[in-house]
Parts: sequence; structure tokens; C-alpha cells
Amino acid sequence: MTPRLFFRVMSLEARTHMSYRTDFWVQAVVGFLGHFALAWFLWGAMFRESGREIIAGYDFRGMMIYYVAVLLLGKLVAGREYEAGVSGEIYQGTLPRSLLFPGRYLPFKYAQHLGSMTPSAVQVL
Repeated sequence: MTPRLFFRVMSLEARTHMSYRTDFWVQAVVGFLGHFALAWFLWGAMFRESGREIIAGYDFRGMMIYYVAVLLLGKLVAGREYEAGVSGEIYQGTLPRSLLFPGRYLPFKYAQHLGSMTPSAVQVL
């Protein structure tokens, strides 16, 4: 697979995931705020009820920073759930079609995965 084709596939996948921009950003913001609010209240209650300033080496502020880092890095590493991958293509019968593409299969799938992660990387930044 040529680098040009690789980046074209990656770009197409990123644009596909961002085709509904409002929905994309609303889900990103609401999802993040929901997780953050849950962690805020949960850890706040744990610190308040334990009566301690530090739990497992973290104060409340440090725990929130750690939790935000985990949320953002998890979003970046996981990307978007990519339809079941090869097993899904085998089950749906679309794998033979993919094998007839002009490029090799694994670089094509890798480009699709990187393209689907690109919007998440933009959100993280």
C-alpha cells in the first residue's frame, strides 16, 4: 500500500466519523462531563467519609487529574469501537470483497483504525 493511499484511507475514515459534527461534539462533551461528574461525586464522598486528606497517595485534586488523564488517554488509545474487525467481516461475508482491494488488507485496516482515532485525538487536544 502506497503512503498516499494509506493517508487517503485514513482521511476518509476520519471524515466519516466526523460527518455529523454536532452529534460528534455533543457526545464527546456530554460523555466526558458525565464521567467526570460521576468521579467527582464518588471520590468526593470517599474523601469526605474517610476523613483523610490522602488516599493511596493521592489527594482529591491529584485523583481528579489522574482520572481526567485516564479518560483522555483511554479515549485516544481505544479510538472508536471498530465494528468487530476481521471476525465481523467474516461473519457478514464482506471479507472477500476487502481482499480484492488494490492494497494489502492489514495496512488498509490499520489506516482505517488510525483514521477513526484521529477525531478522538483532536478532542483530546
